[in-house]
Amino acid sequence: MKVLGISFETHDNGVAFVNDGDIIFAINEERLSRKKSDNSFPELSLKECLSASNLYPCEIDFVAISGFPRFKNLFFYANEILSLIGLTRGKSFFSFQFAERNIRKTKTKLEAIAINIAFSTGIPQYLLLFHKRFARLKKLLPGFKGEIRFVDHHIGHLAGAYYTSEWEDSLCVVAEGSGWDYTFSITDITKGNFKRLHSVCWPHSPGRFYRLVTEILGFDPRRHGGKITGLAAYGDYSKAASKVNNLIKVENGTLIVSPLIYTLLTDYHLNSNKIPKYFEEYNKEDLAASFQKRLEDCICELIMNYLTSNKRIVFSGGVAANVKLNQKINEIPKVDGLYVFPAMSDAGLALGSALWVTALEFKKIGKVLKPKPWENVFLGLEFKSNDIESELKKNNCKYEKVNNIEFKTAEILSMGHLVARFNGRMEYGPRALGNRSILYNAQDKSVNDWLNVRLDRTEFMPFAPITIDNEVNKCYENIKDNYHTSKFMTLCYECTDYMKKNYPAAVHVDNTARPQFINAKNDTSLYNIIKEYQSLTGFGTLINTSFNMHEEPIVCTPFDAINAFKRGKLDFLAIGDFIVSNNSEECG
Repeated sequence: MKVLGISFETHDNGVAFVNDGDIIFAINEERLSRKKSDNSFPELSLKECLSASNLYPCEIDFVAISGFPRFKNLFFYANEILSLIGLTRGKSFFSFQFAERNIRKTKTKLEAIAINIAFSTGIPQYLLLFHKRFARLKKLLPGFKGEIRFVDHHIGHLAGAYYTSEWEDSLCVVAEGSGWDYTFSITDITKGNFKRLHSVCWPHSPGRFYRLVTEILGFDPRRHGGKITGLAAYGDYSKAASKVNNLIKVENGTLIVSPLIYTLLTDYHLNSNKIPKYFEEYNKEDLAASFQKRLEDCICELIMNYLTSNKRIVFSGGVAANVKLNQKINEIPKVDGLYVFPAMSDAGLALGSALWVTALEFKKIGKVLKPKPWENVFLGLEFKSNDIESELKKNNCKYEKVNNIEFKTAEILSMGHLVARFNGRMEYGPRALGNRSILYNAQDKSVNDWLNVRLDRTEFMPFAPITIDNEVNKCYENIKDNYHTSKFMTLCYECTDYMKKNYPAAVHVDNTARPQFINAKNDTSLYNIIKEYQSLTGFGTLINTSFNMHEEPIVCTPFDAINAFKRGKLDFLAIGDFIVSNNSEECG
């Protein structure tokens, strides 16, 4: 059974292919278009998926589309607006329009009002956009004779998390900004039977709560929530707690947000993007800390309220990108383990939708789609050695082909050099996990300053560590049953004294780190690099940061890699079986 999943209703659109329950390919449009969080129709992704999978449209049994048919989708679109108007008594409708459209440079209130009135008539435009994208999909699948299925946005998050976890019995938590209807849910899953225990409807939203602080501190809420998480470690949450705690609470077992959230967004946008007076006495660090702490407290309280005999949590939705929140969930005494879907944001909806349709169709024929933990998320494009070499020649790079690229890479790292690595299939999801990564030793704490400058990044967190399996227990505390999720760099841990002493570059000011665990099974090539590095230096942990320039997607093609390598003035590039040094006379 061949199921093609596609999402084109939101940001981070993409495509995935599932064959008889096996995940064959998954990619998001941003990697190909080079536009961060690309919300356009994923035409490039669709073409690459069909090509890389040797899949012909006539072979596809089902196309799983994230979202509802256009008229039902329109109903939920209108319901979002009406629900917000009801919550705020009409006072903060404009804030919704501003937040969705990312308008950041409005000069006057009159101009703001005019723009919002124009957007408030956008329902016909929305219908037209959906119709155009649906027609485009059909045109790009000539000969398709299968069925089209629509999958609820929120269900897409749930399915992606559950069917890639390692537990048949678990408690699935989804937390996001808006899933058209639900923003938060807890579902008990026992032997494949789903029982919704609790849900929260828009506009009561944990994602919108966190989005408020992201916006008023001057960051893009689509991409920079992690910066707030990092900034929070520098602040005192108690200083702004009295104001922040009023904005969101758990009452009678459910999540309630104050209309003030949307009023504050309105104030921010209509007053030249200035921090609202409500918060003007606090610095950015303290505000970030208060919002982070309040999010943790509310989500953990909800989970504790609905914990069943299933004490293992699978987690998805945009809020699941918050690695400090994930740490706090993991630290709940009754929680035995946590799995965070690696493509937790809307980027994972295409795959989640394809898995959900597969599960439903299996059920019809008496089969059961069980959770199948993946060893890695290398589901994207791969390039042949001759294609890589051709690109190196085209860019006038002086390169060396080596027989043992893993040993050579480890040797270069052991000499204190930085290595950008481009290898095999591209990672799926927001994290670089070794195939499109920049590697460096974790002893040099100054790397957090000079490398961010080279990459033109503004970050508040140290780079993440990648740790070989024989060092994991020496470096991190309270691991529980989390080895699977920690292969994907989605969870923070408290660091041991050994970690703090030997790898200071990877430890945040609050003594935590967001590691990637590596063993020979989940990535043999990268494991061999770190094993060789450990043999040469005695250290089994490296810095691993994404291979990209600031505000650009992670590199996808050899051209992207060479371009970022040169622009970032990185030391060495290990690309396929080739080593390139960044010498102006040798490369470009």
